[in-house]
Amino acid sequence: MKRTKKVLNIKKRESVPEDKVVLEPIPDDIIEFVLKYRILKGKPFSFKDREYLIPVYRDKTRQLNILKARQMEITEMAINLLLYHLLKNDGTYGLYVTDREDHVKAFADRMRTAINTSEKLKQRVISITDSHVKFVNGSVLYMMTGWNKFEKARGYAIDFAVVDEAQSLDLEAFPVIKETLSHSIHKRLWVIGTGSDEGSEWEKLWSSGEQMEWTGPRYGPKPKDPQFNAGIG
Repeated sequence: MKRTKKVLNIKKRESVPEDKVVLEPIPDDIIEFVLKYRILKGKPFSFKDREYLIPVYRDKTRQLNILKARQMEITEMAINLLLYHLLKNDGTYGLYVTDREDHVKAFADRMRTAINTSEKLKQRVISITDSHVKFVNGSVLYMMTGWNKFEKARGYAIDFAVVDEAQSLDLEAFPVIKETLSHSIHKRLWVIGTGSDEGSEWEKLWSSGEQMEWTGPRYGPKPKDPQFNAGIG
């Protein structure tokens, strides 16, 4: 029986070159991981002028609602969050959901670029398509639309999820996403969106949190303001 088990283990890894099996441990700190593993525009990733992102990366809240302006590099953060947690936790499952198919493809393209520009990441990935990424450690990332009340996500068992463009999704069906996480020991969820109308489902979801706002050099309580435009909750 022992001999048979060894053969099965070898077969499981036969698609992975021998020099890629022994890998250094993923850092405990996500910021260290990003600085060490990510290349952006031909240079090592830097948090210079991105200091406002560091507390968000390190926040361990199980559900973090992020209300952002455009061009805040939140998509790169979503890529980094999913890469880190899926590589740090062997055999786990990640989910990226957004509003439209073209946005799914755009995210998959950016994920592909993030992986292909980093030798440290490439050696940890078996395959990547427009709908999933398979990692050497057994983790898998699924990428899909949340169209029709998150129909495609039904039935998945997920550990780490990013819901993007929340302002354009039917958040009345948000329990579908919560259900995908219900059996996980991790249950990490990041919900990202831009400003929306007051009274919208996204505004209600964000307002249900702590509503912290970046004032530099730290996040603090959001001032009472009728405009719904930026912060984390």
